[in-house]
Amino acid sequence: MHRSLFLTLGVLALVLAPSLGNQFIYDDLFVFVTTDLVHSLSNVPNFFAHNTMWAAGHLEPLLVDTYRPLTLTTFALDSVVTGRNPLGYHLTNLLLHALNTAMVYAVARRLFSDTNKRHAWIPAAAFSYSPWLGEAHLWINGRSDPLCLALLAGALLAWDRACQDRAARWHFAAGFLFLGALLSKEVALMALPILPLWPPLQKQYKNLRARCVLCAAPLAAAGLYLALRGWVLQGLKTHGDLSQLLDALSYLGVLYWDGLTAVLIPSTPHPRSLSESYDAVSYSLRWLALALALLGLTLVWWQRKREPVAAFGVLFFAATLAPAALIPTMVWPGFGRYLYIPFAMLSIGIISAGLQIGTQIARFKELYRTRIARIVLMAYLGLNAFLLHASAYSFRDDGAYYTAAIEATPGQAFGYAFLGMSLLTHRHPEEALPYLRRAIDLQPYEPKYRYALGYALIQTGALQAAEQAARSWLETGRVQDRPRYLELLATALEPVDPEGARDARKACLLADPRWLRCREALAPQRAN
Repeated sequence: MHRSLFLTLGVLALVLAPSLGNQFIYDDLFVFVTTDLVHSLSNVPNFFAHNTMWAAGHLEPLLVDTYRPLTLTTFALDSVVTGRNPLGYHLTNLLLHALNTAMVYAVARRLFSDTNKRHAWIPAAAFSYSPWLGEAHLWINGRSDPLCLALLAGALLAWDRACQDRAARWHFAAGFLFLGALLSKEVALMALPILPLWPPLQKQYKNLRARCVLCAAPLAAAGLYLALRGWVLQGLKTHGDLSQLLDALSYLGVLYWDGLTAVLIPSTPHPRSLSESYDAVSYSLRWLALALALLGLTLVWWQRKREPVAAFGVLFFAATLAPAALIPTMVWPGFGRYLYIPFAMLSIGIISAGLQIGTQIARFKELYRTRIARIVLMAYLGLNAFLLHASAYSFRDDGAYYTAAIEATPGQAFGYAFLGMSLLTHRHPEEALPYLRRAIDLQPYEPKYRYALGYALIQTGALQAAEQAARSWLETGRVQDRPRYLELLATALEPVDPEGARDARKACLLADPRWLRCREALAPQRAN
């Protein structure tokens, strides 16, 4: 019975074999190359006392922050074996993805009826070969999603056992694994409201209150996580202000339909910037998409007793994808990795519904239709596997990664900007300048792109041009971006006007006392 799972995993190994030769990309460089923090096990306690970006040497204050110490800890463990060689990190990601394929299989076997358990490999394969999900496991720093899912699925299975046996050890295991999932990625928190809809639990306990009481262990783990996160980050740091939340809400419906399209219809994945993609959608269409999404979820809710597995999968997808609606409000690249956890349970729900339909067809003895369904299924999985295999080459290095973005969306700034910033990180400022200028042509007011262009000018020796640009941006930029431009101005002035540079840094700290780059630059002067 498990041979189908082993065959699925064997094909997966062949499909993803090219990824083992890939290099560090995107912010992998800051975590594994330009800083040393993950390369020492002595820093593991510090991962639990700082935000996630601390490991990348990030100093500036963030309105929306992350706390994922367990993910960073796995990087440190990898580093003991592989150091700065990306092979070991890619191998761990591949093994985690294979583990999650097995976990989807295990959950499907638990949720499927006895006659359908032999088909549990289908959602596992659909999840495993989904090309858009590749972003979560082909990109090393995307590990938070595979690690979170492995622990979350383990917590679900342990909790399911606890609900059956009422044994304290299983409740403890469920809470412990759920806490681990939260410490890997905060999105696991969104699975909590869906737990009372766990199909075996609905059969065993008709009363909703009784089902909620059984969620005590995951709830306790969530409370501990939130307390720890609030203490470390000095607040939950889930969003900036009410306007950002309203913007995120307006994007939610578009995100749902976009996500469903990506995971269900085979297509070639490419790096995306949701902020640019979704800004092109009018407000009326955004709210219409949200209304349709809510209508669809309402219909699913009404059918939850007739199709409990399908309803659980759809509602799990909606709940765990919802936090990603904040991504279009920021310049924060990525799309496929946000679908990784949601699609794990959705794949089970969709296949469960499909098997029910197949059963109805078989009752009418229209067997030729089932043969056609098998052919279509194998073609679908094969096409997805091919697309995933091809996309593995797009992650081989920064040049390939961002070039793929430029080729897919030449009218968006994201690919040009991040290719320019990558060249800047690799100390090729002259090559970075045309890409950064092109990005600013497309998005003139984005502070991150302006900042990178300013530093590229400084590194090429064009200090006067950098100074003029910084002063111009101080006049035209937003108030919250002033510290960034003042710090850039100070850096441009430092070689020719140290006094002016010091004044700019003082103004930077007056604008935002948390801006550590300015504070640290002033510290030696104060010591003298």
